[in-house]
Amino acid sequence: MLAVSSVRLRALPRNLSICSVSQVRRLTMKLSSPQSSKVYDAVIIGAGPAGLTAASSLIDAGLSRICMVDPTFTAGRIHEKYREVPSNTKTGLFVQWATGTKTFAHIIKSAPGPNAYTKMLELDQDTTCMLGDAVNVAQLLTDGMRKVPGIDSLASEVRHLVREGDVWRLPEHGVTSRKVVLAQGSRPRQFGLADQYPNLQDLDLDTSLKPSALKGQVPFGSRVGIIGSSHSAVLAMKNLYELGEGVSLVNFYRSPLLYAEYKDGWILYDNTGLKGVAADWARKVLGPEKDPRVRRIHLAAPGRKEQGIYDAELPQCTHLVSAIGYDNNEPPKVEVDGRQVKLDFDPLTGRFKGVLGLYGSGIAYPERVTDPVGNVESAVGWMKFLRFCRRVAPEWAAE
Repeated sequence: MLAVSSVRLRALPRNLSICSVSQVRRLTMKLSSPQSSKVYDAVIIGAGPAGLTAASSLIDAGLSRICMVDPTFTAGRIHEKYREVPSNTKTGLFVQWATGTKTFAHIIKSAPGPNAYTKMLELDQDTTCMLGDAVNVAQLLTDGMRKVPGIDSLASEVRHLVREGDVWRLPEHGVTSRKVVLAQGSRPRQFGLADQYPNLQDLDLDTSLKPSALKGQVPFGSRVGIIGSSHSAVLAMKNLYELGEGVSLVNFYRSPLLYAEYKDGWILYDNTGLKGVAADWARKVLGPEKDPRVRRIHLAAPGRKEQGIYDAELPQCTHLVSAIGYDNNEPPKVEVDGRQVKLDFDPLTGRFKGVLGLYGSGIAYPERVTDPVGNVESAVGWMKFLRFCRRVAPEWAAE
């Protein structure tokens, strides 16, 4: 008799003996097809701030069956690594984010107090806060989202996405969906320069941004090189500087320090300029009256080669921090009708070009914006993710 794999025998016709081989095969395919898995309107991969924003925006747009997939449901890397980082966003914008969709607002209104949101309301709304305060609000919303009727949560990772016809499958999880949103976040970019110099200890950026973890990593008498001039680079320098006079710094940079400038109704260098604590510290320590404990070396100076600068300076350093940007966390392998595809994100629509029903959100897939004077930037920030999702979610939901 023909084997029927894992299909339950009670689902087969009683008179199996009169079924042809082709009939059994068709029946087997039907019973083991994606139609027998859990079916959703959308699957959100990643439940950090961007994933939560995408999920709540799609619910507001009319979708009713959503599955959020995340390993921990604790607000992602920002909870794991950056709670001690001062934000470059005013507290009031986090408050607006937390009530920026109908779904979010209902969760916040229903949450018993006092809670993380009511605590944030007590802070100065016009200054920045610690990211830990914002993360606590995100975790409050995470718990609430997981209780919303129609939303399922799956504590796992997704390594494989398969599109067959007009549906997506998550083969490892028995999940089928018409739409998938990638919101898997990012991580500090690795440079590997420290490997070229045996005297150097590689000091990762995440540790440098977490004062409680940094203590004890850099002993008295250390000379630390920091590559970069971004918000993260400046905060890393600040934390290292505050270890005390026994630590000196050498900052290697390609671009000059850039400060956000508040205009009438908009911000020049909103996504690339220094703000808040980072801006205040940079003006004080790295400004015209420079502190002698911090040397700054321009890597693109005329007549000098970058490698030559490193060869001259890094043998005198003990540690090296690379703050040269972030790379996306590895997305799932994506197959469309049996063919693996390379993802090409459209930062204006949130879609992936040439791949139906696949979208992106958050720091890994930010919106591209142009300011009033023509500067083009990637819009990174919780409230910016929300504005983008509120604009595109109705289009995604209707497709």
